[in-house]
Amino acid sequence: MAAVCGRPSGLPGSYCPGFQPAHSCHPFAKTLGIITFSTCGKQPNLHRLFRVNSGVPIRDALEHASVLLHCSKQLALDAAMDKGADRYAWTAHYLGEMAKAVVDDLANGMLPNGVTEEEEAVAG
Repeated sequence: MAAVCGRPSGLPGSYCPGFQPAHSCHPFAKTLGIITFSTCGKQPNLHRLFRVNSGVPIRDALEHASVLLHCSKQLALDAAMDKGADRYAWTAHYLGEMAKAVVDDLANGMLPNGVTEEEEAVAG
């Protein structure tokens, strides 16, 4: 059974030109801890309250981001279905913000140009 590029079969002799597992092709296979999130304060003194912790393995960080997004999706649906459930919408918003920060932090280590802070990423 041959390997499909990007998905090696794991069998002896499988070959995929250019494929390397994340731990060998990306020197930063862990979170970098450079992305901040959750602004507080008022203009012009906005502050970023939280930062992704550095050193979390990529698989663990992505699994956690997935859980955050799943919870956010469920709460957003509840908020859409219940007129008095605006608290669910805000909870979903903050969970989505946390998940985005984790993915952005990982992207900074894996992509050639990385990702910048949210305002810079949208403008660029």
